[in-house]
Amino acid sequence: MIRPALLALAASLFLALPAPALDLATWTSTHFRDNPLNGTIVARNGEPVSSQALLDAIAGAAFVAVGEIHDNPDHHRIQADLLKSLVDAGRTPAVVLEMVPASLQPVLDRAGRIGADKLGDALDWEKRGWPSWEIYRPIASVALAAGLPLVAGDLDRDVIRAIGRKGAAALQPDEVRRIGLDLPFADAASQSLKQELVESHCGMMPEAMAAPMVTVQRARDGSLAAAMAAHAKTGAFLVAGAGHVRDDRGAPAVLKQLVPGASIVTIGLRQTGESTALADYAGSEPYDFVILTPRANIDDPCAGLKERFSEKSGGKK
Repeated sequence: MIRPALLALAASLFLALPAPALDLATWTSTHFRDNPLNGTIVARNGEPVSSQALLDAIAGAAFVAVGEIHDNPDHHRIQADLLKSLVDAGRTPAVVLEMVPASLQPVLDRAGRIGADKLGDALDWEKRGWPSWEIYRPIASVALAAGLPLVAGDLDRDVIRAIGRKGAAALQPDEVRRIGLDLPFADAASQSLKQELVESHCGMMPEAMAAPMVTVQRARDGSLAAAMAAHAKTGAFLVAGAGHVRDDRGAPAVLKQLVPGASIVTIGLRQTGESTALADYAGSEPYDFVILTPRANIDDPCAGLKERFSEKSGGKK
């Protein structure tokens, strides 16, 4: 018979164990939570790897870019875990946020005084259309606790609109160079990006909009890359949508040209579905690693867009 005192000692020892550096077993998102692939980390070659292999890889990289699905709370918790692992390894990267435009950098500069809880309100986070600040807050909490700089990664909306109308001519030459909009962009990358933009707009984007939107996307990727490059001495950690983190034509591709020879690790966070075949989710993705998680939302993303287009056209088909 085990004595109560021994049980109490065992319980206290269990509670004293450190939390895993990267928790890939506890999920908030509910859809396809029972998929056995959830929590799997897959390397570029399509083979599963351990969480320690991933943590070792990012610990040795100057730049880490983690691409999310914006409304998935598990993705932001994983981003926070990855950032904390860098801090625990003695790193002090700048945290670059796609969700914050350049004009709000002064707010980020005061983030330490504002605090993680109130920072979302100070940034008009949800008013500007982003999912609840509460699911992003863990990233800010880790950054502020470690004294890491928070950096606005995006361009302002008026600048984006101007680029959409005039292309690179909307910017001063120095700004064009800063964000790498003057750098070569392969035809294959341009066509791939165009196809992604058409698909993300559910096939309803007018053909005339495709080329300007490619330029806008390139400018935004370049802005993220430039924000990271500005912190090359300490390194940078990018929090952005998965499309921006693609290393074939996203921000990391620009960063490679802005900071030649820099070590960059890209991580794509992907949601599972009904399939339990690993090849359906990873192996041909433009990331060094892919992490699979449950799905946060199963609504048809095209339904609302179709309704808005129908309203604009007066219900005509």
